Amino acid sequence: MTIVLQGDVIQSIGESGSVTIDAQNDTTVDARGKFIIPGLWDAHVHLPLCTRTRLQDCL
Repeated sequence: MTIVLQGDVIQSIGESGSVTIDAQNDTTVDARGKFIIPGLWDAHVHLPLCTRTRLQDCL
């Protein structure tokens, strides 16, 4: 599987060999055996501990 990024944006995804890349100018990362999870963030919060004045800090 090949994933092409431009900055923070996914440009294309496809089977290896089906996506055109510029091997001389692009950075290649071998992520075999790894997980690629776009948009993952830490959503761990304790809402009962948030007060009205601090609610925006918790969200």
